[in-house]
Amino acid sequence: MLQTYFGDVRDVYADLVNLPVDAIGLDFVEGKKTLELVKGGFPADKTLYAGIVNGKNIWRNNYEKSLAVLEQIPAENIVLTSSCSLLHVPFTTANEEFEPAILNHFAFAVEKLDEIRDLDAIRNGQGEAALAANKELFATERVGENAELRARIAGLTDADYTRLPAFAEREAIQEEAFKLPALPTTTIGSFPQTKEVRAKRLAYRKGELSQEEYDAFLAETIDEWIKWQEDIDFDVLVHGEFERNDMVEYFGQTCQVTSSLKMVGYNHTVCVELNHQSSGVM
Repeated sequence: MLQTYFGDVRDVYADLVNLPVDAIGLDFVEGKKTLELVKGGFPADKTLYAGIVNGKNIWRNNYEKSLAVLEQIPAENIVLTSSCSLLHVPFTTANEEFEPAILNHFAFAVEKLDEIRDLDAIRNGQGEAALAANKELFATERVGENAELRARIAGLTDADYTRLPAFAEREAIQEEAFKLPALPTTTIGSFPQTKEVRAKRLAYRKGELSQEEYDAFLAETIDEWIKWQEDIDFDVLVHGEFERNDMVEYFGQTCQVTSSLKMVGYNHTVCVELNHQSSGVM
């Protein structure tokens, strides 16, 4: 079997379908041209693995939309699958504690497998209850309007899109202030989260470590790694971001409403005020 993902294969489709393989997997989610390519012809002696359930996001599949795509596929032998590996999503929503109005909109790896089974059953004349439940879910509003945000956007002017001082002036100021070499050295991204850092964070979140103890540990760790950067003579120092999982968690903390996904031991942040205001996934 030959599996493709993360888009369509318009540039090599003609070659792929002629390869000596029994099956070909195609992405019907991000592959904007995939359906058009298959309509142009797919070998009768090969099985098409149709990636119809999004393997990268955490949202429920809209069965009606997916079925509409599947009905147009002329291939004789079709197996339904996800658009890519499910390693990009958490394991299961069973570990989460959101209220049903929120949780019902989520589909992690286990739930996406259920969606594939549902779609296959519906295509084979079964799964009426699953289809009805899915229609009911998508009849409800997932993302409500944030009136305050809409008002702020409406009030933007051209001045809000103009950064001052101008780049050339900023550049001169920075050169004078920092006096960096032509090719300054620094790190890209956070420093690795060591086992000790993760253990301390978990202890803090469980209430086994006080705020003062946790802050003292972070300060000590940051000092240690600042000194390391100074010792090897880096030009631009970073603090390492030891106080959070990653940049994504930091972004999530700035959302108006946030909740934490357990995600098999990892705390990631999601802005989820569904049916009320804005929503987005971090």
